[in-house]
Amino acid sequence: LLLEIGNDPKDSLSKKKIILYDLIADVTDTLSRGGNEFKNFAMTEDGSQVAYVAERESKPKDLQKFYKLWYYKSGMDSATMLADKNAVGLRVGMTISENGTTSFSKTGERLFFSVSPIQPPKDTSLVDIDLVKLDIWHYKDDYLQTVQLKRLQEDLKRTYLAVYDFENNSLRQLGSEELPQIIQTDEGDGDTFIGVTDFGKRIESQWTGSTKKDVYAINVMTGQQKLVKENLDGMLYPSSTGKYILWYDREKKNYFAWDGNTTRNITEKIRVPLYDEENDMPNTPAPYGVMGWSEGDSAVFVYDRYDIWKVDMTKKEPPRNILTPYSGRKPRIITRYVSTDSDEKFIKWDNGVLVRKFNENTKKSGFDILFEDVYHFEPDSSLLEAYSFSVPIKARNKGVLIYTKENFIESPDLYVVRDTIACYDC
Repeated sequence: LLLEIGNDPKDSLSKKKIILYDLIADVTDTLSRGGNEFKNFAMTEDGSQVAYVAERESKPKDLQKFYKLWYYKSGMDSATMLADKNAVGLRVGMTISENGTTSFSKTGERLFFSVSPIQPPKDTSLVDIDLVKLDIWHYKDDYLQTVQLKRLQEDLKRTYLAVYDFENNSLRQLGSEELPQIIQTDEGDGDTFIGVTDFGKRIESQWTGSTKKDVYAINVMTGQQKLVKENLDGMLYPSSTGKYILWYDREKKNYFAWDGNTTRNITEKIRVPLYDEENDMPNTPAPYGVMGWSEGDSAVFVYDRYDIWKVDMTKKEPPRNILTPYSGRKPRIITRYVSTDSDEKFIKWDNGVLVRKFNENTKKSGFDILFEDVYHFEPDSSLLEAYSFSVPIKARNKGVLIYTKENFIESPDLYVVRDTIACYDC
């Protein structure tokens, strides 16, 4: 249990403290004593490592305050300072930010934290009434002036991702103004992260409402960036392990995958539209989306309007509609996967997966169990009911499922289904 203990205002010798309490051993350990502010706490799942940012040295009248990154591991006497604005690996003019987040990778071998540009000290020589304020806008600015004013406070608090690698005790700044969005893979332990940016392409958003993106593969160990896709108008779906970078190209109306060396159109052999067939706006339609990945990222499952397609990432096998021969296109029944495990990283077919079905003709819906290679999943209309169903919730360690259903006549009722995930003919 990690605790922050405030100082006693009535005791001049009292100081703030960060305390780690071991609930099993009934032992208390003081990680830090004294300081002005502690923020962005993070802890590994086993509780053996703790990190946070702290500002501990400034005086009340100081115009600039600098935060530092602190780290503790079981067996240490107290937390030690891991990084500050002078750390090797940070760009010049950057500092540890209190406005971002701090987190560990799944294995605890990496620590992620936020950095931001050092803000100039506020000029206090003039009172507010004597300050001259002028807003200037240029037609080549990224955003309209009204948008700039709206985003001002957000931009002042903007942060970028940095990582500390405990294996080789090195720090790397991965994000920057030019590459603001970093997508982690393999729960933070992946070799390749994904960078997304619209830097230098934002002016067109003033009349299009959106921007095209450049996608980069980032080597986490070296920080090296490699351009994967330029001017993407579409959606990005990286695999959980980082082995593939998958995206949907709205202009070409297909999914493409980059495997570290080459880019392939992996859905060109699918003859039904993978994009919104009912799109009625003057722009390129969005896709129906991705259901998920198979274990090991060997295949990805994508939706069309009604069905689910299994797409081999190497293209050695042609895409296959996993609902064949009971496709929902003719009876107009939509099948969609319902995730019951928020921690899952790939689709687990062992005991079947829960899907929701919806009949566009009758507006009836219901749930069923889908198996990847067993074709007894029939779009039987008798399984569908004229009800609205909530999102089901499954017990973590048991085959128990709960959900509610209702319609305009009946108020919501709670339903409990046992062993729905564990078997098909329950």
